[in-house]
Amino acid sequence: MTSGSIRMLVVDDNPLDIRALIRAAKRLGLGHEFQVATNGDEAIDLLREWADEQKLPDMMLFDLHLPGVDGLDLLVHRSSVPALREIPTVVLTTSSDDTDIRSVYEAGASAFITKPADLDGWLDVIAKIDDFWFKTATLPPR
Repeated sequence: MTSGSIRMLVVDDNPLDIRALIRAAKRLGLGHEFQVATNGDEAIDLLREWADEQKLPDMMLFDLHLPGVDGLDLLVHRSSVPALREIPTVVLTTSSDDTDIRSVYEAGASAFITKPADLDGWLDVIAKIDDFWFKTATLPPR
């Protein structure tokens, strides 16, 4: 998979975190396409629309704490839809609570990452996510 073809769904209600994530990806020259949903309901609507069009994202990045349908609920939804199960899904959250971590993995997350505090941290996290999921790991064909 080439960098330019990678489509990511970012679900976060914090505009500063969204901006930092996208800025880090641009600084790294990744060329990914980002679609942003600011709550879980919006994310589910987008995923349904994309499933109908057969244009599902290559990766999903969820915050855990969202208004309405939260990140844990999104993971449960993801697990209930066969076409979504194989999409790498990373929970990016401010939480470092052991209960949250356990719940996220039990619900089927691919990874749990505590959000970085500054742009350098975002650069590091986004570079590692990209390197592992799109350069190192072998994902199912689409």
